[in-house]
Amino acid sequence: MKLLQPTARDLVLDCGGGDSSYFEALYPWPERIVVLDIALANLRQPGASTPVCGNGLRLPFHNHTFDIVWSNAVIEHVGDLNRQRQFASEIRRVGRAYFITTPWKGFPIELHYKLPLYQFVPKATQRYLSRRYAIGWYPKGQWEDINLLWQRQLQMLFPNARVFKHQITPWPETLIAYWTPHGGCNAWSAKGYASPTPLNKRLWSLSVRDQRICPPHSSMVHWAAL
Repeated sequence: MKLLQPTARDLVLDCGGGDSSYFEALYPWPERIVVLDIALANLRQPGASTPVCGNGLRLPFHNHTFDIVWSNAVIEHVGDLNRQRQFASEIRRVGRAYFITTPWKGFPIELHYKLPLYQFVPKATQRYLSRRYAIGWYPKGQWEDINLLWQRQLQMLFPNARVFKHQITPWPETLIAYWTPHGGCNAWSAKGYASPTPLNKRLWSLSVRDQRICPPHSSMVHWAAL
């Protein structure tokens, strides 16, 4: 929060945040959060944020709809590097500022499977083991293609961002990429940018008028709790 310096007027996208309970607990104005997740069931939890079910690879929002995009440990779940590049491009498109985290590939424990150096085990071997054992967060028979990133790769995905390692243990666990326009999230109001429109008006205009990104008949997105 110190890096982004949000205000009560900022509209924030929690991209891939599930029920957004984690971010809502951190953010002082949870009613200004729009949480997007690909799983509709995750969004049916009560909370102050506005839920939207959609695909992070094709976000159903206009350019620069959001003052801040927050995405915590999501980009490693979206697929290979090409899909990660698409995900990053969408975040940069819809957000005036962003804050992205992901586990660092060089951390000695793979945090999803909870095994040392498991990120370097061939994918075919991972699938074989998952068919026979429960591993980490995953029950027996369930495998997810986790694609962790090196710092240089995250920098490539967010070329204008500051990318750095963060640690709470002796070894860095997390990569962070953040970017703010003109030195801060609030700078556009002083630079002649249009003031943010109210949350309900902005989302209503998206759901009704944006035929290119989110046509009314599209199954890509469900507009919930507008």
